[in-house]
Amino acid sequence: MHEAVIVDNVITGCVSPAGEQTFNIGRNEALGAGFPESAQASTIDRQFGSSQQATHVAA
Repeated sequence: MHEAVIVDNVITGCVSPAGEQTFNIGRNEALGAGFPESAQASTIDRQFGSSQQATHVAA
């Protein structure tokens, strides 16, 4: 379990969301990893640059 005080926002990059991924995979990842429901999460779909954009937004 992660401490909510340390991690309060999860930003995930996903190039081609399909199927179950279309339901905000970033949020599903955070909850599956044990983050509390109070932690915010979002998914960025930036074709061919999702992870780079997610890192930029987080910084």
